[in-house]
Amino acid sequence: VGIGVLLTGYQNSHRSPYMDGELNSDQFSYNFYVANNFNLPGAVKAELTGYYQSAFIYSIFEARPQYSVDFGLNKTILDGRGKISLNVNDIFNTRQFEAVIRQADLNLDLINKNESRRINLTFNYSFGNSEVKPARRRNTATSDEQSRVKEN
Repeated sequence: VGIGVLLTGYQNSHRSPYMDGELNSDQFSYNFYVANNFNLPGAVKAELTGYYQSAFIYSIFEARPQYSVDFGLNKTILDGRGKISLNVNDIFNTRQFEAVIRQADLNLDLINKNESRRINLTFNYSFGNSEVKPARRRNTATSDEQSRVKEN
C-alpha cells in the first residue's frame, strides 16, 4: 500500500492593453494529485488516482475548477512473463474545460468536453530467455593499475 501526493500552487498575473482598456488580473491557483496503490488478494495490484485543479485565470479566460478520478487493476500471469491490466480513465466523466470571459462588451461562457472516460484492457508478454547470464566484467589495464595503487 502506498500513497503519493503532489500539491502545486502558483500565482497568475496578466497585464496588457486590451480593447479600449487594460487587462489586469491576478489569482492564486493550485492543483492537487493523489495516487493510492493497493495490494489485493490473488496478487492483484490496484491504483486509484485523483486530480483537482482549482479555478484559475489565463489571460481573458476565467477557468472553472476541474477534477477527475482514474482506477486501474493489474496482475502478473504466465510465470511472471505476462501482465494483464484493466484501466478506467475519468470514472465519473467529469474531465472538461469550462471558462467564462467577461471583458467590456464580451460576455462568453465556454464548455469544452472531449470524450475522457475510457476503458483500456492491455496484455503484455515478455519474450526471450530470462535465464541469460549477465555480461562478464572485463578489467582494463587502467583498472588493474588503479587496484594495485589502492593496495599499496
